[in-house]
Amino acid sequence: MILRFNIIRNVTQFDSVQPDADANFKRLTLVYAENGRGKTSLSSIFRSLSTGISTSIQERSRLGSTHLPHIVIACDTPTGTHVFENNRWNHAYPTLSIFDDVFIFDNVYSGLEVGPNHRRNLHEFILGSRGVILARRVDELATNISEINSNIQRASISIPVNIRGQLTVDQFCALTARVDINQEIEDVQRQIDALSHAPEIARTALFSEFSLPQFDIENIRAILSSSLENIDQTALTRVSQHFTQIGARGEQWIADGLQRVIPPANNTDSSKCPFCAQDISGSAIVTHYRSYFSAEYATLKRSITDAANMIATILGGDSLASFLRQIQDVRTNAAFWRQFCTIPEFNIDLQSVQTTWQQSREFLLNTLESKRLAPLDGIDLPEDAFLSLENYISHFTAISTLNTEFQNANDSIRQLKQDVSNANLNTLTSQMALLRTTQTRFLPEVSILCDNYLALKEEKRRAEEAKTEARRQLDEYRDRAFPNFQTAINDYLRRFNADFEIVNVQPSNAAGRPSSAYHIRINNTNVNVNAPLGQQAFRNTLSGGDRNSLALAFFFASLDQEPDLNERIVVLDDVVASLDEHRKLVTAEEVRRLLTRVSQVIVLSHNKSFLCEIWNHLHDDEVSTLQIVRATVGSNITTWDPSIDSLTSHDRNFSILCNYRDNNLGEPRQVAETIRFLLEGYIRVKYPNYFPPASLLGNFVARARQSLGQPTQIMDTGKLTELAELVDYANRFHHETNPTWRTEVINDRALLGYVRRSLCYIQG
Repeated sequence: MILRFNIIRNVTQFDSVQPDADANFKRLTLVYAENGRGKTSLSSIFRSLSTGISTSIQERSRLGSTHLPHIVIACDTPTGTHVFENNRWNHAYPTLSIFDDVFIFDNVYSGLEVGPNHRRNLHEFILGSRGVILARRVDELATNISEINSNIQRASISIPVNIRGQLTVDQFCALTARVDINQEIEDVQRQIDALSHAPEIARTALFSEFSLPQFDIENIRAILSSSLENIDQTALTRVSQHFTQIGARGEQWIADGLQRVIPPANNTDSSKCPFCAQDISGSAIVTHYRSYFSAEYATLKRSITDAANMIATILGGDSLASFLRQIQDVRTNAAFWRQFCTIPEFNIDLQSVQTTWQQSREFLLNTLESKRLAPLDGIDLPEDAFLSLENYISHFTAISTLNTEFQNANDSIRQLKQDVSNANLNTLTSQMALLRTTQTRFLPEVSILCDNYLALKEEKRRAEEAKTEARRQLDEYRDRAFPNFQTAINDYLRRFNADFEIVNVQPSNAAGRPSSAYHIRINNTNVNVNAPLGQQAFRNTLSGGDRNSLALAFFFASLDQEPDLNERIVVLDDVVASLDEHRKLVTAEEVRRLLTRVSQVIVLSHNKSFLCEIWNHLHDDEVSTLQIVRATVGSNITTWDPSIDSLTSHDRNFSILCNYRDNNLGEPRQVAETIRFLLEGYIRVKYPNYFPPASLLGNFVARARQSLGQPTQIMDTGKLTELAELVDYANRFHHETNPTWRTEVINDRALLGYVRRSLCYIQG
């Protein structure tokens, strides 16, 4: 609550004011001031205090003063004293609600017009503090989104066309990172290159199968280690000794010789030696020879020969040459296809393969030849032959694996052939452009720009979601608040006895901002408050009093919406301007009613009767009455006694006679003149039908005498006699009944007696 002004300096009429010690504020404070004394300046001070904005005080700096305004206001807030110094408040006091010309100008109308700002500000008053928070949230989010859009625009400019190609900024920033982007670029580039080699691709063959010759080394080892099991040991020993005696190639020589033995003739059993023609049929050694060189021996010999022939064939020079030509074809094709596909590298050492091939052939043939010369000798491959064969097998495995890889590469080549036959250069060029743009998108320096852009877009998305939700909450709140506000306004208008009402009070979003709209209904006809010139509108259908009543109704209805109304301080400045007597009385009633609902009410007015009307119905202990009066320099704030200004002329006349009777106060001639005025006031109230205004007391007494004893008798004889005597005395001091009334001698005792009788008469 505001307690008092301690200091007001350099504000319009207030030069250097330190109000009287008794000029304190109470829950209801009535401030009277003539026009031009500084009443509106106090209202401006209160408005600045409520907002913390210094403008309204700065604009009212005292003309001619070289010093800044200085104001000190004592309050019962936790901060205690609110000081305005150096064009700023130390603390604002936001719970003040102020009705004055500024409120009307900002929220209801200016001049004769209701403008867009009035409708927007009125929207806030309709919603109250809770709704204003929602509406301002929508505004803040709209402003925030606008700022974000500006930031997005700047961020988009930082991503120039030359790095994003044909893509928009959104499309460019939305590209997905691809781990294998470089490989994809290579693949597409190959497809582009392949289109220029389409005929060659079409006619170039796939990779043929290739491998080293394969043979059964274990079978060869079995042949080398084999012998004849059915030859007895004696024969084997004799034959072996004989072979040794004969010398090199003896076994072969004997084997060939047996084939040349001369068969028996003339059905005899004798056989002849092919060399000496002697009979050898009884020769023991020949028998051993025949056992040794049996069918099994022949079979063994053939297997050795077959193995040697096989090795000689598959590992022969032609085979090696064919293999090398095959490998050369593979390498040639690989060099061609590698331009367009991923082709395995031929990482086999052909020189090593060729050497191993030849060594393995030579070792195998030599070993088999040794076996052939001594078929019954079990032999094994020499160590160097084993090493050569191991190398051969290793090469065989590696080449087999490589062959599999090249055969798999044929799938890519087949796809390439198909792609080339169906390919479109424009499509591939676009694909390549997109890949390269994607590659650029994720360069570190570009990613920073895109991340910033995407972050702003996400921030905008969240802000728009928040705005949508805030708008939904505001709409729901407005759907309830606006009908209630319309009802409240019309209720106040009815109390003001206004012959119009407002209808169609509804929210709108003019220019994207929360606003309000309404019509005035007069004689059951809706009037558009903003109709163009030449039509009925706010400016030409409402009188000044109507407009002020509407503004008051708006203000009181807006207070009804405040959730913290019981904590509010309400300041009313000249609320009865242009109001007729009835509306002044209703406004006084509303002020008294408001006092029961708020923390404090401060009323500023130049209308004493209005302030007295408020004061007359309240107790002195809850009301402070002040006035702004002329001082030596400017204005000052002092106490004001409304009891004096509240008296009627009858009250004043009665007081004059009582003071003379009880306190011997008053100038005797004025007291004598007042007796007639008191009697006239009494008779006019007591007998209004017989004593209308401008009537004379003497005529009334005469008429009352004539009515005695009649059905229309005005008063009884005693009352009439007393009245007549009092009138006769009073006429001595009345200009119309006594020409020498100014010089009529007054006897104090007589005067006191008639004063007492007059007071008794009107109280009897």
